Amino acid sequence: SEVWLQDVRAGTPPRALVRGLDAHFFPRFVDGAIWMRTDYDAPMGRVVIVDPAAPEPERWRTVVAERDDYLEDFARIDGQIFATYVHDASHRILIFDDTGAEQGEVDLPPRVSASIRGDGPGMAELTVQSFTMPAT
Repeated sequence: SEVWLQDVRAGTPPRALVRGLDAHFFPRFVDGAIWMRTDYDAPMGRVVIVDPAAPEPERWRTVVAERDDYLEDFARIDGQIFATYVHDASHRILIFDDTGAEQGEVDLPPRVSASIRGDGPGMAELTVQSFTMPAT
């Protein structure tokens, strides 16, 4: 896949940040920087920060390294990174600081699907569901 960036306020044309790489990329803006979940050089997934002025992969900074479980998504909430992993057909949400050091885990019931996202300063929305329990 490819990732393109355009500064619509400046009226500049779109330019490629990622092009010609055999991998998946899921970019988003986090505090004015470009963060991406990708499987490039990490089949189970990792989170990187890309500098638009120097977007070459060798210059990416990994903030959440690849682990044994598949990284499905991430959210940055109040300076912490919440990474959602698939583990034994269930979700786990691990918490990291900006250096990639693990800080803990969100306590979830077994065998659930879960997601988390920021919902304003100091707030997060956690959704948990399973075949035996309705969404909360």
